[in-house]
Amino acid sequence: MKTNQKIIPQFLCGDQKNSFFIMEDLGSPKTLEDILNGTSIDLAEEYFIDLAKKTAQLNLITMNKEDEFIKIRDIYLKDNDFGRLFEAERWHKGLEKFYQWFEKIKCKVSEGTEICLNNINETYKDPDVFLSFTHGDMAPSNNHIKDNQIFLLDFEYGGYRHALYDITCWNILCPLPEFLVEKIKYHYKNELLNDVKADDETFDKTWNYLCAWRALAMISWFPLEVLEKNRPWVDDWSMREAMLSTLNRLGKVCNNSKELDSLAQSVFILKQELSNRWGISTAENLLPKWPVFQEKE
Repeated sequence: MKTNQKIIPQFLCGDQKNSFFIMEDLGSPKTLEDILNGTSIDLAEEYFIDLAKKTAQLNLITMNKEDEFIKIRDIYLKDNDFGRLFEAERWHKGLEKFYQWFEKIKCKVSEGTEICLNNINETYKDPDVFLSFTHGDMAPSNNHIKDNQIFLLDFEYGGYRHALYDITCWNILCPLPEFLVEKIKYHYKNELLNDVKADDETFDKTWNYLCAWRALAMISWFPLEVLEKNRPWVDDWSMREAMLSTLNRLGKVCNNSKELDSLAQSVFILKQELSNRWGISTAENLLPKWPVFQEKE
């Protein structure tokens, strides 16, 4: 991977036979998780904007190189349970849980919802101009900060899939406040569209579809038992809060795409019913309570 930008620690050497490699030592650990647990919003914005640009650069320099990646990958991995087609199939099977939520609350999905779901999955399966290598597990701890720069670490789930898979994490999987999500999206889009043949409208529609894909995947992770009894999810963020937060963000991206109107209606029904049952207002701040954002909120 050749680039003028430092995105990952430098690879120094390795031995395939003995299964080891040596990479640059970045020194004492500091990650975005530390920044989120800190007190400087300005610093958080600065690092997440840098991460957005680095994510776009990773996507750009790996486009049109999937064949090279597969040749290398197949030397080490013989299983077939990976890749975007496998992930799309698993996602489709996971939709059963989405429908089960409606059965539990004794409500029906809106007509046309299935068409929306199929179109969302097709966008994931066939990224077209947005096909690139992605990190696959963007989390606040899977990076390293050195000399005021972000370096990406832990590529265990790296692979060729839709470029926006990584960046939409910060809107859905690890949801940040909307003001910061918009800045992340803005800087990522500007960096990516310098070289990708797509206009703003295409990007925005794709953003909505990938956010929806990730949100529906996340909904499939929550056990139906949460309907009757809440459970912890991550730290002090409960499953009910995470579910309603995910439905909030899903509803917003669906409302921004006319093609997803039917899904938007279904999401609204589910969100309102769960909100009423649980006595949790969706107008509340249901996001993870990172210390760095508490004063602003």
